[in-house]
Amino acid sequence: LREGMLGKCFEYDLRTSVIAWKMGFAKEYVAAHAPTESVHKEFPATLSYLENKAGFMNAIQYLVFGKVSGLADALQVKMLKQAFTAISFGARKTAKGWMDSNGKWTNPAIVDIFRVKAERDLFLADPMVCDFIAEQGKLDKYLFDGFKAQRPDLLKLKYLQTQGGNSSRAKVIAFLYQHEETTVMDIVRETLTEHGQTVLANIHDAIIVRKKLRVDLRHEIEMRMQVRTDNKYWRLSATELKRYSKADASTDIS
Repeated sequence: LREGMLGKCFEYDLRTSVIAWKMGFAKEYVAAHAPTESVHKEFPATLSYLENKAGFMNAIQYLVFGKVSGLADALQVKMLKQAFTAISFGARKTAKGWMDSNGKWTNPAIVDIFRVKAERDLFLADPMVCDFIAEQGKLDKYLFDGFKAQRPDLLKLKYLQTQGGNSSRAKVIAFLYQHEETTVMDIVRETLTEHGQTVLANIHDAIIVRKKLRVDLRHEIEMRMQVRTDNKYWRLSATELKRYSKADASTDIS
């Protein structure tokens, strides 16, 4: 729909956004809980995901799907991205579902992503995935404990609680991230405006512009994001969008 409405344009989104945001607190975590260690030693799997995502994903993709999976390569990658994003928002390793207050059965996020049990088991058994889950858990607890200490008043908000009325760590993490996401995207829009660039559309963690950004402008935006938030992990990813045409479809089919 976006491509149909806007035609040829470029989408820039925050790369591995929630994971990059959480890693901005890694130095604080190490200082508080492991002062004799380094960020790299405490969070090797997460750093591998951020700094060498293609290699990280390729290794796990081969382990989970191998060479005999009937799924398209793009779908395999999409499933893995969804899984890591879900984990970063607190998805659990359990395969057991539950009944919500409305009587509707709900599966854990990982079960909904990996419908084939063998693939799910391979994913959850991978040592790098296990390390990633453990590292995300450490950051989640650190952020949640800090939130409880600094803003106990907000824990009374219904949308930050479980159905039973307890504080929800996953919902607090999402709440904190959404606010930081807005801050970072405001920096992106502000910088583009200063350079006379028009934003065609805003999509929570992304913007769409007509032309591809110059390398120097993209670098300036990323530097501003990193300096203002004191988080060196912020990056932008670019995707070229093209309006569908019958001519293109015919060319693809042939």
